[in-house]
Parts: sequence; structure tokens; C-alpha cells
Amino acid sequence: FTDPADGAGYVIADGYPDEAARLFCCFDQPSLPCALTLTVRVPPGWQCLGNGEAHDDGDGVWHFGTVTGMRPHLLTVCAGPYHQVWAGSGGHGVSMRVWRRASFPQWDEALVRFAGIAARAIGHYESTLGTPCPYPGYDIVFVPELTSLAGTVPGLMCVSETMLARMADPDDDFVAEVCAHEVAHLWFGSHVTMRWWDDLWLDEALATYLSAEFTGGWAGFGYRAK
Repeated sequence: FTDPADGAGYVIADGYPDEAARLFCCFDQPSLPCALTLTVRVPPGWQCLGNGEAHDDGDGVWHFGTVTGMRPHLLTVCAGPYHQVWAGSGGHGVSMRVWRRASFPQWDEALVRFAGIAARAIGHYESTLGTPCPYPGYDIVFVPELTSLAGTVPGLMCVSETMLARMADPDDDFVAEVCAHEVAHLWFGSHVTMRWWDDLWLDEALATYLSAEFTGGWAGFGYRAK
């Protein structure tokens, strides 16, 4: 994607649902996890966000920490001159950051509010499930022209910029539900998941159940989803 405001370029690459076999010697089978370690080269000055925590050597080469229990199809990398809006923590010390493209400063207040929902959801799920967040870091990046509304993979939430207009309204409960649903996928969909694709509904149903329980949004769920 090329930003018409400043000419900056942004890239996203992912393996979902069946692209991973073009990169790795693997099966598209959720019950066969692996340990994944990435090194990614991008233009100098870009940020690179992905499944593990990463550091830049200063020459555009990013080294990601190993992610264990990884399904290859959950590989996701976002890169570009992203601007960090917020940094903090959720739950028991999960390092969190929120990113947007450089030309969108008018959305910062809404993004910080979104980050607060995600941080509280992590703490709530850790307590409710009795299981610490499986990943030490969690980046939330607002991706231009994302083909889905939002998605979470180990260590990373990608959110469509089409959500920004709704996020500007602090009383829009749909935004909180989407955020809490995606955070729940750190446990259901990332940490544990279905054995085969015909049970994909389990990941989604459990994430929706947890998000409605967290937000108290059962009425909205009944009207919109049911």
C-alpha cells in the first residue's frame, strides 16, 4: 500500500489460511505446531512487526525471537514507516505497543483508548482462564487495506483502518467487542486451537464467548450475531 498523503509504503505478509507451504516445508494442519524463528530484511527506517519480539541491527535487518507452539499458517509480518502511538503493559507484564501509519495523527486518542481495552482484557483473561498470556509481547497495528476487520496471531493484532471511524465514538460497544474478541485469540486460536479446519468454529465461538463475558455485551451479541 502506498499512502497518498506522503508516498510512504506499507507491506503485510501472512500465511493464512494456506500460503505457509509456499515458504516452509510444512502441512496446513493446525495440530502440527513448530518453533518459528524469523529474520526479516526491510528498507532502513521501517518498523517490522511480527509474531515474536524483534530488534533491528540498524541496517534494516530485524531478528525475531523464537515463537514456540506456532502454526505455520499464523505467520504474519507487517512492515513500513509505522508510528508508535502508545506503549504499556497488560496482565502480568505483557509488553504492548500500538502502531499506525505516519499520516494519521488525528486518531491517536481513539487508538490509546483501544489499547486500554486490550490491556484490561489480557488481565481479565489471565484471571478468568487461570493461564498467563502465552506471549511476552503484543503489538497492535492498524493496517491499511487489511482484507478482514481484525485478526490476532501469536504476538500481533492487525486491525483494519475501517474501524477508526467507529473508534472515535467512545460509546460504540462494537469496537470494545472486536478488541476483546481479538485478545481472546491469544489463548484460543494461537496458544490452543482446533485439530483440523472443520473445527474452526471452536476458536471463534470461544473468543466471542470470552469477549461478551468481558464487555458484558450479551444483549448486543444477541441482537447482532444471533
